[in-house]
Amino acid sequence: MNARGFSLVEVTVALLLLATATVAALGLALGGFAATAESRRAELATAMAADLAGRIRMLGEIDWENLPAPGTCLPHCEAPELAALEFAAWQGALAAALPGAQAWLEGGAEAWLLTLEWDETGDRRRELRWGMAR
Repeated sequence: MNARGFSLVEVTVALLLLATATVAALGLALGGFAATAESRRAELATAMAADLAGRIRMLGEIDWENLPAPGTCLPHCEAPELAALEFAAWQGALAAALPGAQAWLEGGAEAWLLTLEWDETGDRRRELRWGMAR
């Protein structure tokens, strides 16, 4: 630097360094935002699975794989009809909470297996499997 200020080359190099650092910082920030969103969706999926587990425990002896179509039996529902209403309400909440969500409930002799799938960033699908004792 001389007494008259910075040269054009010095200013250009400084601006290029600043731009490179800014782009790198923005890339890290965007990656962090995406990871936070994915973590939040996984947390929501876990909460939704726990919610369904509670509903299944509440209506103990129902065959959740062969529910009747949800109808309007209120205020006097039989247990299978109530379970169908509960499952339909849960599926609606799942669709609102997770993008592209799908759920499968499979029963074994001693446990239920709930599988949840939903869309993630970058055209990926994510899966959660949740086992529940009968």
